[in-house]
Amino acid sequence: MARLLYGNFDFEHELGTPHYNRPKRLARLNAELTACLIAIASDHDQIWCPETLPENYAERLADAGLPAVELVHPDQNCQVNPDVPVELAPWGWSHAAVEFALHTGVTVPSINLDAIRKANSRGFSFALEQSLAVALPGSIRLDSSRQLVDAISESAAAWGRSTAEHRVILKAEFGMSGRERFVLRGNEALTPSVHGWINRRVEQAGNVYLEPWLDRVAEFSTHWEITQLETVPAKGSGTAQAVRSTAPDAPNSSPAFSENVRFVGLTQLLNTPHGQYSGSRVGATATELPDDELDRLLAEIKTAAEQAAVAASLLGYAGPVGIDAMIYRDAEGALQTRPVQDINARWSMGRIALALQQRLAPTGCLLLLRIPLSSSDTSDELPIVTPDDGQLIRLTPAVVGNESCSEVLVAVVGSSPQRLAVVERRLRSYDLG
Repeated sequence: MARLLYGNFDFEHELGTPHYNRPKRLARLNAELTACLIAIASDHDQIWCPETLPENYAERLADAGLPAVELVHPDQNCQVNPDVPVELAPWGWSHAAVEFALHTGVTVPSINLDAIRKANSRGFSFALEQSLAVALPGSIRLDSSRQLVDAISESAAAWGRSTAEHRVILKAEFGMSGRERFVLRGNEALTPSVHGWINRRVEQAGNVYLEPWLDRVAEFSTHWEITQLETVPAKGSGTAQAVRSTAPDAPNSSPAFSENVRFVGLTQLLNTPHGQYSGSRVGATATELPDDELDRLLAEIKTAAEQAAVAASLLGYAGPVGIDAMIYRDAEGALQTRPVQDINARWSMGRIALALQQRLAPTGCLLLLRIPLSSSDTSDELPIVTPDDGQLIRLTPAVVGNESCSEVLVAVVGSSPQRLAVVERRLRSYDLG
């Protein structure tokens, strides 16, 4: 069945905000990112384009080794052939995505919206960290801004710091890409803006989560594909029932419940100092850690992440899952892992990077990188990459809907991890203005 890929990249806002009305800036961001969906497409799939892309852009990406897809605009019919149904494949499933499918006349597969909402919630990952015994010292759930001062004091004590200087991060029930969070120190806890932010999020979803700000060493994402739990005949009847735990909220790593959870790969997650996504590395890592130490820490991360993915499947979730993790230094300077930092029960940029690597360099390495654009840049030219460096593909265009984009996504297939690092340094210093 052909699919219509739909880039609701603000998916978590759809989950977290009742009667969500997409702001213009996020509608524009969705339009700019749309072209990257070609990485997870198959030949003859369609991609929904809310604004026009440059002429022949899909063909140019196909010439670079990506699938041949059809770009569909709002004034076109997605159901070109009534005898060949088209199924919606959004970035993430929500009530709004279902409504979009109904509006455009495409098919909605079997999904569990309650499971999707729960799997993406901060409450689910918070509870998992507790049950897996990997919770951060000083992590606390709040249901009122009145708890903030005491919560920061408790968190500071857990890290042996003064309350005034202890740095924490507040996270809403649903958030992504550095949005829906608030970073502050203990001496900033009484400001009206902080309390107002907390109370608005609590009113929306019931809770806000406080975490200590960590001394980050490196971040990674493990990626999983979950298929629907198989059904078996119920005892004493001819009907079928889902194979699932009697306590679906609890992690369960027994083989009977993990056959439907497949490991897809690992990516190094690149973030800005403020925690916003800037890129992904596949098949190559850059850290200051010795290889044997890094391997040990990554094994810890993968083991706990698999249990988290199984727990998501037991909720009834099926589909792609990316689980973000961090290697950090604790109060004594020792290396620790946070293997279940965020659970993204949807597609993700890390999964885009993995798909590109599997298509373009299955035995090599790849970098996916965000590059800011100046307002005057309308060129599709990029710095020269020599054959020794590898292959460079501009995944998203400089202009969408006759307006310049704020940034582009660039994929680099490296001939080696060393050459990939050289290109990355060049791209990070390049001024597209």
